[in-house]
Amino acid sequence: MAKTRALVWGILAAVLLLTGAGAGWVALNQDRLARALIERLEAHLLTDAHINHIDVDLLSHFPNVSLVLHDAWLLGSHSPTDTLLKARELSVACNALQLIGGNYELTALEVSNASLSVASNANGWNTQVWDAGNGDADNENFAIDQLALTNVQLAIDGQIIGVDQAALQLNWTETGLRATGAGQFASVNAKAFATSEPLTWSAQVDWNATEDTAHVSISSLQWLGLDASIEATRTAKWTVRGAVESANMKALRDVVALPSTYDALTSDATANGTFTWDGRTFKSNWALAPARWGVPCGDQTLQLQGDARLWVKYEGGAWRADAPHVALRMNGIDWSGKVERILFDTGSFEATGQGSVEWPDADLKALFPGDWPTRGQLQWDGMVKRKRSGAMDWNGQWSLAEGSGSLQATPWTASGNGSLDGADLVVDAFDGTWGGIAVTGNVQGQLPLQDAPRSQWTGSLALPELAFHSTDTGSVSLASLQLPAGMQVQCDVAIGTIQYDGWQLAAAALALEGDGNGWVVPRFRAETLNGLLSGDGSLTFHSEGQRAKIMLHPTAASCDLPGLFEAFDNFDQATLRAEHLTGAFDASGSVQLDIDDAFNWQPEDLDVLGSATIRSGEISNLEAFQEIANYLRSNRLMAPLVDPDDLASRLEHVEFEQVESPIYISNGTVQLPHTNIRSSAMNITLEGEYRFDSSIDYTLGFALRDLRATSESAFGAITDDGLGHQFFVSMTGTMEDPTYGWDREAQKNHRKENFQREKDLLKELFRKSNP
Repeated sequence: MAKTRALVWGILAAVLLLTGAGAGWVALNQDRLARALIERLEAHLLTDAHINHIDVDLLSHFPNVSLVLHDAWLLGSHSPTDTLLKARELSVACNALQLIGGNYELTALEVSNASLSVASNANGWNTQVWDAGNGDADNENFAIDQLALTNVQLAIDGQIIGVDQAALQLNWTETGLRATGAGQFASVNAKAFATSEPLTWSAQVDWNATEDTAHVSISSLQWLGLDASIEATRTAKWTVRGAVESANMKALRDVVALPSTYDALTSDATANGTFTWDGRTFKSNWALAPARWGVPCGDQTLQLQGDARLWVKYEGGAWRADAPHVALRMNGIDWSGKVERILFDTGSFEATGQGSVEWPDADLKALFPGDWPTRGQLQWDGMVKRKRSGAMDWNGQWSLAEGSGSLQATPWTASGNGSLDGADLVVDAFDGTWGGIAVTGNVQGQLPLQDAPRSQWTGSLALPELAFHSTDTGSVSLASLQLPAGMQVQCDVAIGTIQYDGWQLAAAALALEGDGNGWVVPRFRAETLNGLLSGDGSLTFHSEGQRAKIMLHPTAASCDLPGLFEAFDNFDQATLRAEHLTGAFDASGSVQLDIDDAFNWQPEDLDVLGSATIRSGEISNLEAFQEIANYLRSNRLMAPLVDPDDLASRLEHVEFEQVESPIYISNGTVQLPHTNIRSSAMNITLEGEYRFDSSIDYTLGFALRDLRATSESAFGAITDDGLGHQFFVSMTGTMEDPTYGWDREAQKNHRKENFQREKDLLKELFRKSNP
């Protein structure tokens, strides 16, 4: 045991003595080693080089020694200002004894804190700085086996790679080189790829100098969380293929320049895929696992869950992609299909598939303010496209089931289906309610999707019933009926029944046309009061939609007269009521009035020019007639000439075949021109006016012969020659409390008219008697 320990200590002592001796020898011969290396380098270099000073490193590559060249630089072969290499430290490992003996065998090269700029021009690369044939091949071997780079900036034709560290094992062969190693790039700034994030790798390179071919196999490349393997081959050109796992959004942003509209795009999705590159075109296929996406939409961000299969291509300086499968989901909204022609530089795409929106789960108000449905399901099957300009386009089929909500505070329900092609919306069929009013029909037109839209809408609507009340004034604003500028509407409307208080119209049909200036009804027809009502009308906006003018041209044919009074509650008066009347009437004319935003109108704004005809009329038990008889009974001038009881009896039931009269309404006054009424009781003339404040001013004219108890006299029967004397009664006050009196002015005017007629008659008789 003691002998063994003595042997070990002896060996250690010998090694230490030899090492110390070797170190001392190297220190003593440091200058010789440096001069020997510089001499051989100068013999082979074709360009200028500079070394500040040289140190000896005994430990880094023991048992070899390293000569450390400080502040060294080497010019490139292009020009005197072309610097190929500039290094703070460049360490060369070799066998010191062989170097002193003239054998130049270098084993390792380390470059640190350096920049290497490789460039090409028409004459080739700037690396033509070494003459391998200028020396003794038997005693020289500059093919290093190990290469280490630390903090080196590598520039190749302006494309820069920052190398934190790299270590390569070099195996030189008769035809070229095989290198294996690993390292980390601090940054890359190349045309096809740039990043400031660290990139670690391990790889093998095979280079055949004879055939000028190469193969690079990167077994592991890790960058921004992704892991890739890459195979690259160079024959006439480079081709690359590889596989990537766990690619993420941050890595995508470093590779692809997305449009500014997608700056806020976020996702925790990862993708696995494969790719190829042939020197001109990059192609890849990817699978994205289900993950969260934050997609910018205006000022908001859509929070989605999605997965996809994706094909990405780079060619001609531009990126594009196609996704044969995409599935997106968010609260109450889902869509699945394919997305084609995705251009990253413009953000354009074309998506085709099926989607649905479920309310109330879907809440779109935060993204797109408006009156969205509160319930229902919207289905879509078709294409959605975002153009290069950023404009959107659609083409597909849609359906809405059990939708409901409110629009401008008016509740609605609807179910329907149709299509959408760009701005052209077609509603093939729908049924629903609007403000409680049932509606069915179909429409088509252009949605206002442009800054200055011009859209035309056509269609047909059917309403089972429509009800209004006189108390509804103000429930709908006039402004809500005004169409946007450039919008036009043409629609046929059929309404089963229209009810306005007590007035009912049945089987109504009308044509409706509208634009920003107003609405026109070219034709209207409805059954009412056992007759027919037809005509046309218009509503024209003015005062910026705060007021409007209504023009109507109605025609009533064979309508029931007492039914008219019943429908309108005897026109708010009790003198002439439906129970007094029998007969039918025809009427036509022109009506004009102004309304305000709440559909209120003033009597002085109503103008009517019309005419009315009553046929087969009867008036029974009219209290006003009895009051007239009572007035005549009490009149001292008329009492001797009138049998009031006989007159009262005849006025209890008055029949007349036909009465025609024009009617004028203006400035709140209904004017009735002179009208002759030939009845079973007597012939009466009537003229005057009725004002909307219920005041009246009528004049009734009676032939004196009709006021007598009989048409017989002492001279025989009394006949009417048209020149009989008239007696005129005024009816003033109000319809509820009329006042009767003798109308002297009317009497005087009548006498003048009769005197003129008598003169004309005498002239005619005289002319006939004197041939």
